[in-house]
Amino acid sequence: DTLLDLCNLVKNEDCSGPFGQALAGQQHRIQRPTQTICLNLMEMVLEQHVNLFTSTCTASSGAKCDFHTILKDTICPIVTKMLSTCWRQDITANHQTTEDGSMDLVLKLSSVATAIVTKYGRIPSLKMQCFDLLVASVKPIISATNLLRDSHEFEDGYVYNTDAVDDTKHDFTERQQQQGSKYESSMTMWAAAISLEVIYVLISAHFRDLITLLSTEGRGKDSETLLCTMISVVCDFAVVASSSKPSISKVVAAAGGDGEASDEEFDGDSKAERKAVAEPVNSDTDFLCDASFDIEKIYPSLISTAKSMTEYDIGGAVWTALNCVLILWKCVQSSKDDEVVHTALVDECFGPSLAVIQHFLRRCPASRIICRSSFSGYRYISKSVLSFSQGSNFKREVVLASLCKLALPSWGKDESREFRSINVMAVSLLFQILNYHGNDVCEDWLVVVTSISQLSQLTSNGTREEENIGSNLSRLGKYSTSLNVDSLKHLLSSLIKLSSTSDLRVGTGNSNVFGSLLFQSTRKSLQSTKLSTSANDYQNLPFVLVAMLAVSLENYERFDCFAEDVMSHFSDQASENESDVVRTFSLDVISHMITSTLVSGNSQTSQISRKSLLEPLCRSIEATKNVDAAELGLTKLKQIIEDGYNLTAAWSTIISALTAIAERLPNSGNGDWGGCCAIAFGCLKLIVGDFLNELPDQERTRIPLLDCCASFGSSRYDVNTSLTATGMLWSIADQDSSPSSVDHVLTKLAFLASDDRVEVRNCVVNTLFSCVVGLGQNFTAAQWEGIFTHTIFAVLKQVKEQGTATDGNDEKNAVQGNKSADRYKVSVHHSRDSASKQWATTQVLTLRGMERVLRIFFDTLLETAHDYNTDSDQDSNWFEQAWHLIVDQCLLCSTLLGGRETLDLRLVGMELLVVCCQTSSKRGFIAADVRVGTNMQVVNGALRSVRSADSPPKIQGRGSKPLAEDVDPLLIEKRRQLFDKSFASLMQFGSFLRNNEDSITEGTNGYLDSIVLQVLTKLGIGLGQLYECCKDNELSPHHEDSDAEENFVDLVTLITRIATGGPNSKFLTQAQRPCLDLLKTMSMNCSSRAFEVLSKMGSNAIFQQSQDGADVVVINIVEIESGKLISEICSSENVNVVVTRTRNGLTATIDLPGAKYEDQNSICSGASIEPNKGEDESVGAVENAGLDTSDDKDYLSSDPSAQDEDERIDDSYDEEDTENHQLKEINGELMREVEKLRAQKDRLEQQVAVLSEGSSYM
Repeated sequence: DTLLDLCNLVKNEDCSGPFGQALAGQQHRIQRPTQTICLNLMEMVLEQHVNLFTSTCTASSGAKCDFHTILKDTICPIVTKMLSTCWRQDITANHQTTEDGSMDLVLKLSSVATAIVTKYGRIPSLKMQCFDLLVASVKPIISATNLLRDSHEFEDGYVYNTDAVDDTKHDFTERQQQQGSKYESSMTMWAAAISLEVIYVLISAHFRDLITLLSTEGRGKDSETLLCTMISVVCDFAVVASSSKPSISKVVAAAGGDGEASDEEFDGDSKAERKAVAEPVNSDTDFLCDASFDIEKIYPSLISTAKSMTEYDIGGAVWTALNCVLILWKCVQSSKDDEVVHTALVDECFGPSLAVIQHFLRRCPASRIICRSSFSGYRYISKSVLSFSQGSNFKREVVLASLCKLALPSWGKDESREFRSINVMAVSLLFQILNYHGNDVCEDWLVVVTSISQLSQLTSNGTREEENIGSNLSRLGKYSTSLNVDSLKHLLSSLIKLSSTSDLRVGTGNSNVFGSLLFQSTRKSLQSTKLSTSANDYQNLPFVLVAMLAVSLENYERFDCFAEDVMSHFSDQASENESDVVRTFSLDVISHMITSTLVSGNSQTSQISRKSLLEPLCRSIEATKNVDAAELGLTKLKQIIEDGYNLTAAWSTIISALTAIAERLPNSGNGDWGGCCAIAFGCLKLIVGDFLNELPDQERTRIPLLDCCASFGSSRYDVNTSLTATGMLWSIADQDSSPSSVDHVLTKLAFLASDDRVEVRNCVVNTLFSCVVGLGQNFTAAQWEGIFTHTIFAVLKQVKEQGTATDGNDEKNAVQGNKSADRYKVSVHHSRDSASKQWATTQVLTLRGMERVLRIFFDTLLETAHDYNTDSDQDSNWFEQAWHLIVDQCLLCSTLLGGRETLDLRLVGMELLVVCCQTSSKRGFIAADVRVGTNMQVVNGALRSVRSADSPPKIQGRGSKPLAEDVDPLLIEKRRQLFDKSFASLMQFGSFLRNNEDSITEGTNGYLDSIVLQVLTKLGIGLGQLYECCKDNELSPHHEDSDAEENFVDLVTLITRIATGGPNSKFLTQAQRPCLDLLKTMSMNCSSRAFEVLSKMGSNAIFQQSQDGADVVVINIVEIESGKLISEICSSENVNVVVTRTRNGLTATIDLPGAKYEDQNSICSGASIEPNKGEDESVGAVENAGLDTSDDKDYLSSDPSAQDEDERIDDSYDEEDTENHQLKEINGELMREVEKLRAQKDRLEQQVAVLSEGSSYM
């Protein structure tokens, strides 16, 4: 009842209990106690009898009264209601409206409320009552905030900076004094100050006990928690009340005048932890931080001054409000054991707290105490936020971003503002946070490195604190070694992302900036590598790139974790950055990383594949459009190759980069790429010359290597480069003669054969056929088919098409050729001064290469094609089709018309046509001319001796050889068909000569064009070689196809007749001489047709004489030479000449070598010559002798009646002796004539030899 009376007295109501009786007594009536006294008694009871109010009265306990219920239902509602309204009463002049002073009542109500909350706030049943009490306590703060916000002095934009420090030393102006008196007369402001001190005491002294209460939500659906409400109100007041110059000045004064509390009174860190704040955990790796950031407990004097309501200090109220926020975050650390509660507290207080801290840092940058306290709050906020943040976290990002901005005088590129003490504090705190929470920064390293990058470009004033900042920046690499792998990756990825932005900051070159120490230490780390970046240029590099290098070097043991990202970024910078200094530096870094990894035997770095290691360098070479970057990259690549490292897995990447350089146009981009091509080609020569055996499997490396050689072959930089690259293709094919490699080589050579540079394509054509000839013995049937159908014929076709296409543009092409930018200028002969002539030369080389292949591999081709058809059960006649194409092409070239520009084509066409006949003959090509060879061969790209130079043995299986008796008949038949086709084409050329004889001999003048003469000379020589191959088979007089021999003799005779030197020529032409020799050879081989032709042409030279015995002048030199040949034939030991007298005169019977006898008295081939008194008769007898000679007759003579006459002569011995004597005389005369002709022949040959030295036809 007494307690209830106190409650009624507090409410100014009547009471019925002991107090009521005492007040109503007649004799001993006492005076009614004031509300303040009642509240004092109530506070005393509540504090001294806690157990009485914490237990609930039940029926079994026998208690007469339930004090817990009284506290819950009576006391708490009364205090809450009064606390919400007492400070709202109007203030009179004496500041009283009741018997008590209103301020005393406010103070006592606050004290009772504090007692209830501190003593009973943990009781669940009283949680909401305590909640209401605290909500009522903050209402004065809300009203005070609104009062200040409505004032016109609320915000004037004042900032307490260095210039404003002196202003605070002067007395306040009259307006400021009036402003202060206004605050003193406001009950609201005083009540707010009391509430702030109450809240500060509750948080600083009882936070752990009140965590549950502070986390309680209101009764509404979306109500905030008690702590959120309190902090929001306090923060709002602190910001509004410190937004003008007078209030800010008072806050600064209040902060500087407060005392410091002992460490034992704090609920946060111990002394040891506070001491460790200024010391790195690991002096070798952590940043050096000598600044201490801790929250000191304050002792507000607001309540003591509120009793008299004099000298109201708004600065003290604001300073208390700020410390409420700061001390809260220090106390929050005690809830880390419960992550859920801790996270909830952080979420509720984070926004308002950070806002008020930033407000004071912006408005009071010159106050070291306020700034240090605010940064201490930053420290504890960061500890709470970063400790439980993983992945993307908004709060962590905001904390770090705001702190990083405070670390700079101005964010961005504006460096005009001075570096101040607040910036030094912010930087020191940032380094301290990184020391303790580096592994918790995660994805927000970007804002940190951005701030550090801008900080590195600021000039240091040389103070101790600023020197520490520069030292810490230089320790960035060592610091990163303390980070775990994930954090290290985040740090490097942030550096990469910052470096990739378009506003990448470039160094100033000033050695006094904060980042200069890092530049110096990093450059020393690269001394082992020959740097292309000069020392002066090094200072101009972007800090972020240097920092990235420093971190990479210090974490080399973990290089495999970030190698790909870092190397790839430096590769991008080397190829794309606009600064030549950055490009050079990036290539230096890549080169250093590669060589360090290749040299090191570390198990971690060895896990990086060689391909991944060299790919960044090669990619920068490929992608760059800058000549200097490409040239430097190629130089470093060449050095790596020359050093002989194991690059097995990286060869394909290297070759790809070289190919990209080869495919660039010489003047593409922003410079001349000739130097780059020279270095790249040097790398290629190193690979082919020294590392060809180390290249891995075919598909991954050999094919790209061949493509690279082909690219250099078609490159436009230098002809010598293209020629050497073409030779490399052959070297690679010689080293790796697998079908896939050889096929690819031939494909590339076929592609290069269409190059518009005559030197290159001619070299390519020669290389192509040399490769085929050198490796042909290992080719399969399918390869041979592909080589002819897809390579040789393709080359021949495109060369022919290109030559045809340029016929109409010769003049234009010649002009362009004269303006060529080639390095070497060569005078071109008039026979090669146009594109069409040059393409004709290439076509000649192609046909000659085809001739080489057929000479060596005809039998192989024939047998391979036959076996291929048999094994595959296919009716493929590819070789026959190819043969027809070759023969037709030869005939086409041979029958070309024109001047000297077509001479080579006509010659090679004729020569190849004869070779086709030779190789397809039954005897084969072995019987033809012998070609001189050496005992040298290309082995692994070098010329080496492979056999003895003396009497080289014949290589079996190569070339065209006689067919053995056990050869497949089908193969023999196939060979015969090929010969028939070739021989028929040769005869078609004879038809061409007959049809164009008049034009060839220039009408009736009888003179032969020199071009045609050279063609016929080549043909005459070739026919002689062909006859050596076919004399025992296809062109034998005894062969079943006698038309071949007859046509052959007709062609030789035609050439002899056409190839004249003129009607008055005294010497044989070069074409006539081999033809006459061929007729002699055929005659000596029992060819009656050849002897007949020869006897017709030479009969006049033998028998035509003058009456006095002197020689008659013969006009035609062919007749003279033919007569000499007949004389030589007759004087040969192998020729039997029998002269007999007949009725018509003397008859000479000539038995040619190789004549077949049916019996001993008959011969199959011979001639009868019958001299007569008449000159014409004897000549006719000689001419008829050849006609009467045939293989079917047993004996030949000039007349049947001569046999009867001989029989009659035999009967008369006298006549026989006389006639025999005459015959001997005739025979002796003939022999003398023969000797005379031989002597004449020798003289003529000597004269011809002398005259021919100056002839253009020899």
